[in-house]
Amino acid sequence: DRILMSACHKFSSFRSLACALVLASAFAVVDTREVSADSAVRRHALLALKILSYNRSFGKRDQRSFVFGIAHDDPDASERAARRLLAAFAQLSRFKVKGMAFRTTLLPFKSADHFAEICRKRGVAALFVAGGFAKEQFVSDIAAVARKQRLPSVTREAAYLKRGIAIALVQDGSRQRILVNLTHAKAQGMALKAELLSLAKVSH
Repeated sequence: DRILMSACHKFSSFRSLACALVLASAFAVVDTREVSADSAVRRHALLALKILSYNRSFGKRDQRSFVFGIAHDDPDASERAARRLLAAFAQLSRFKVKGMAFRTTLLPFKSADHFAEICRKRGVAALFVAGGFAKEQFVSDIAAVARKQRLPSVTREAAYLKRGIAIALVQDGSRQRILVNLTHAKAQGMALKAELLSLAKVSH
């Protein structure tokens, strides 16, 4: 973790997303399956923050902070995935996105209406959708809220792109992959920079 925080300090000054991808890949060598899983979560949390900075429409002038919501289902697997993300983002709490500090909040999915309401009440500005949802329809419901409220959405599950989530961060061996569904991204109010798109696998 000390190595991670040292590297993350350098990451805050990087201007190239390519550099961020190289940094994220530097944590690919681990000793156990459990450590590997935790390392991957930290890498993807790091990339998610950097990706938000490549969204031209994210944030408002003079805005000082934003809320990054972590959506999860009730099943244990989904909640565990969400809590690993929460812990990963906690290690990155000093970083800023386009000059804005951030905080994270867990968003349990109970129904589409309930999810929309808690997003509004908590002032959520972006979504990270955890894995492990019991029904794929729930992910589609979350994507519908993201479209209506113009919330950029990110996940670690490539299959969720088919359900309306905009960006997936996936591990391909020791390399990081960014998958972008441009149609979903635009529907969620995102205006992604060419620098990001040039490094991503883009679909429509």
